[in-house]
Amino acid sequence: GESPPRRRRMRMAGAGDSSPPSRVGLCPLCINCENKYADDANFCRMCGEQRLSLRKIDSLFRLYVGNRLLMRKADLARFSLQARHLQQTVEGTFKFTFRRLIIDVKDVFDELLELQCSHGSLYRQGITADFFQMFLTRVARLLGIT
Repeated sequence: GESPPRRRRMRMAGAGDSSPPSRVGLCPLCINCENKYADDANFCRMCGEQRLSLRKIDSLFRLYVGNRLLMRKADLARFSLQARHLQQTVEGTFKFTFRRLIIDVKDVFDELLELQCSHGSLYRQGITADFFQMFLTRVARLLGIT
């Protein structure tokens, strides 16, 4: 058999892969109440929520951003639509209109982007994977599905 084209071989070897690497370890903050986990904890001492791996958060982050490093405002429409479907699945009803949901999700995004910048981040066009976990937490609370 013939060997695959050079470009394909590079991709298979990982040389052309530009996606950010998955982080290892466990999330430092509880996804439910945003309290900091103790180093050896598997559950939150405040609310009992199970600690998630950073790899799971990163996988979800990449679902929305692809190979980019930031979740931008342009990604929020798709995220909001999926959050709306999730809310309907969990509760069977909607607490507010889709327009209101989009406005509230954008407000959460802007709040976290400001927080990210205040922590010294140079990224001002979107939130990083580090702040995506807090974004998920706050949107889940907004939807009432924590």
